[in-house]
Amino acid sequence: MANTKSKRSITSYSARRMGLAVVATALGYFACSLSLAEVTKKTDPDTAHRLAAYNGRVTADLALSIFQTKPDGSVDSPAAHLARLALRQDATAISALTVLGTQAQMRGNLVEARRIFRYSESLSRRNIQTQVWAIEEAVKDGDEKGALRHYDVALRVSRDASNLLFPVLTRALSDPSIQTNLIPILAKKPAWGPTFLGYALGRADPKNTLALFIKLRQAKVAIQPDASASLINRLLLYNEPTLAWNYYTSLNMAARVDRSRDPTFRASPASTSQFDWVANNDDSAAVTIHRSGPNGVVDFSMLPERDGVLLSQVQVLPPGEYLLSGIGNAGDLPSTSLPYWKLTCRDGRELGRVSLAPSQQLKNFNGRFVVPEACPVQTLSFIARPVEGATGLSGQISRAVLTPDRQVPEI
Repeated sequence: MANTKSKRSITSYSARRMGLAVVATALGYFACSLSLAEVTKKTDPDTAHRLAAYNGRVTADLALSIFQTKPDGSVDSPAAHLARLALRQDATAISALTVLGTQAQMRGNLVEARRIFRYSESLSRRNIQTQVWAIEEAVKDGDEKGALRHYDVALRVSRDASNLLFPVLTRALSDPSIQTNLIPILAKKPAWGPTFLGYALGRADPKNTLALFIKLRQAKVAIQPDASASLINRLLLYNEPTLAWNYYTSLNMAARVDRSRDPTFRASPASTSQFDWVANNDDSAAVTIHRSGPNGVVDFSMLPERDGVLLSQVQVLPPGEYLLSGIGNAGDLPSTSLPYWKLTCRDGRELGRVSLAPSQQLKNFNGRFVVPEACPVQTLSFIARPVEGATGLSGQISRAVLTPDRQVPEI
């Protein structure tokens, strides 16, 4: 048993180490590209060197340009000769150290590469290649905190570094220890933090993102409302309704599983998830939710001969009987043209419809639905039917609430 646990521990550690090491190796080439991009901002490093051959930094820039054009790890390459000359001219020419350090790495001379990059780091932490080497060193030593600290520095000094680092950090979120070590860094509110969270939201396993968000909140790090809403929606997309609901209720303590939310449209959340009222606007429909006195109201309109969902809210109702009640109007239309409420299971099964009454004034509506077993997630939708005529459909909803049947709806 002990041997098995030991093997599992070694395997787990190796997996984490390999994941980070792949980044460092890839960044060895990526960093050179970044450095070249900086060099090419100058008009012509070759001409600059002819004009100021005595300037160590100019010589180093030319060495880096040549090396990037034709990567060669040989100590006798033109880039290596120029890099050594640059350092004799200016011992702080970091571009020259980048060339020599990367060449040593290409030759497999890790002792020499380590010496060069440690010297480079002592001169400046803003060199991306130096941070790449520091990442690799930390990974070799099993120092996740150190590796992530250098990730932080790399992302602070280069916007382009996110192109390679974000995908790896996103994959690494599956490791709880990496998440734990990442929290203190994100708690310092680095400029790249919100961008990374947005990137991870769209690409990571939402369960991993959820674990990260929970740890961030425990560390008193504020999560933007739109980020939380996106996470809830992604959990629903990945068929994790229980996790989505639990996270939603941690943000909305008054929410109850057996009824819809915000019956009088007064919430006005900073960002809506599918558990909130979602107004569906497109080329043919216009839906707005706005305050009208102490409560809110939904104004809706639909172009002639068009139909579609105007308003929706996802539910996680337990099996049972439910009452939908509310107040609204859509004009004096025939019953075949009036908009209606519909409750459907996630698999598309329709559980019933409740139409508005024909009226120019706000008028009560109500109806009942039965939620069966094996229907854990439902969607309550307000749907427009096609209407003939030049004006199309328009109206208001001032209240809509779904509650367990035989109870007085709460407002």
